[in-house]
Amino acid sequence: MRRFFLLLLMMNSLCCFSQTDEDDEPLLSPVILALDTTLSAANRFNDEVSKIAAGYSHAFTDRSRPKTVMQVYKTGENETLNIEYKVTTDGGDSEDTNGKPVVHFQKITGEVTLIAKIYNYIFNANIEPGQISAVSTVGTEISYKGQIHQLILEPDDYSPGYWSLIFIR
Repeated sequence: MRRFFLLLLMMNSLCCFSQTDEDDEPLLSPVILALDTTLSAANRFNDEVSKIAAGYSHAFTDRSRPKTVMQVYKTGENETLNIEYKVTTDGGDSEDTNGKPVVHFQKITGEVTLIAKIYNYIFNANIEPGQISAVSTVGTEISYKGQIHQLILEPDDYSPGYWSLIFIR
């Protein structure tokens, strides 16, 4: 009987690990982003997104804020898609830019159906617009081209029914 209790006590004192260890979860990995690229490469990203945004056409480019470029797309029904980039000239993690502005912040804002399509394209996923709140996040790490970045997916504060998809280096 003593041996049984001793065995039970020893088993209780062993270190146990959870099956849902955080390190085991794979990071989301986007297929395409404009982070760590120049503005000309970011324009190619805009071209790819505009293929998904059927019915949207380029309305204007806003460069009124320093180191920020916003591309605005609109439909005939006045729905808006904004793609905003913030750049830095320090090079950061990207060494092949030779002092050119490099995108370190990327924000895509649009109505929920369009953001779900863009999310599906970027992450090669298959979510429906009604499921977007289930994948919303305010700071998830993602892996893109061997670098860790932050993802924020949240409802837009200013426009009901619109969502923002944000990537930060």
